[in-house]
Amino acid sequence: MEPRLDDANLLKSIVAERWSQEQGENEDDTEQSVSEIASRNVCPDHLASSCVFLVGNRLAPIQPSRKELHFSGCESGVKMRKSLQLMNATSVRQRYHLLPNTTSYFKVTVRKRPGGLVPGMGDELVVDLLIPFGEELKACYSDHVRIHCDGGEHIKIPLLAYRCSGARLPKHINYGARSLLAQHTKTLSITNCSKEQDFPFRLCLECTDGCFEVSPPEGIIPSQGRAEIAIVYQPTEYSTSRGTLTLTVEELFCKAQTCNLVGSCVPGKP
Repeated sequence: MEPRLDDANLLKSIVAERWSQEQGENEDDTEQSVSEIASRNVCPDHLASSCVFLVGNRLAPIQPSRKELHFSGCESGVKMRKSLQLMNATSVRQRYHLLPNTTSYFKVTVRKRPGGLVPGMGDELVVDLLIPFGEELKACYSDHVRIHCDGGEHIKIPLLAYRCSGARLPKHINYGARSLLAQHTKTLSITNCSKEQDFPFRLCLECTDGCFEVSPPEGIIPSQGRAEIAIVYQPTEYSTSRGTLTLTVEELFCKAQTCNLVGSCVPGKP
C-alpha cells in the first residue's frame, strides 16, 4: 500500500525539524568552543611549541653577525635602533622566516633578498625599541628573535634593554711633582645622562703607601645630574706613589671602571 500524501508531508516535516535541531546544536557547540578559546586567549603556535631554538647554535644554516643585541640607556618615549646581518653559512641557497616576538616593546624587521639567501650573503635584520612615553621604566626588558631555518636546526637572538647612567672615569690622573706633606686635590664629576633614574655608586681605592684619599666613598648620581668626587694626594716621603681607583655603578651589565693615580714627591716643589 502506497503512503498517503498527508503522511509523506508529515514525514518530511519531521525530518526537516530534526535536521534543523541538530544543526542548531552543532552551531551552539561551535560557538562555545570558540568562546572558550578566546576567553583563555590561546593562540597555538606549532613552530614555537615543536621546534627548539638555541642561542649561538653553530649548526644552524643562518648565522647572525652578533650573538645578542643590547639596548643600553633606554628611556620612555625614545626610539632606539640596532641592526645585524643574517648570513648564509652553507654552500646552498637557504630560506628562513622569523617567528613573532613575545613583547610589544621590540619591533623586528628583516630585508630579505628575493629568491632566498645565496651562500656567503646576508640579510639585514633591524630591531627597534620603543617604550611608550610616560610608562614607568623597568629594570630590564627582554625578548628574542627566533629564526626558523630549513634542515631542523634553528637559532634565536636575545634582545636586552636596560637603563644606563653613562658615568665615566678618566683612565689616568697624574699629580706631577709635588712637595712633601702638601695636599693636592683633584675633583671629578660623574654625570648621569638618564632622565628618569638615580644610580647609586661605590668607589674603591687601592694604594700601597696611603698617599691617596677619595671622598665620598659612595653616593647617588641624580638623574640628569652629577656627583662630585675629590681625590687628595698628600705625599709622606720622597718617592713616586701609585694607586687605583675603581668606580662601580649599580646598573645592569655595568662593568667596573678603573683610574690609575700617579704622584711624585721631590724636594723644592710647591
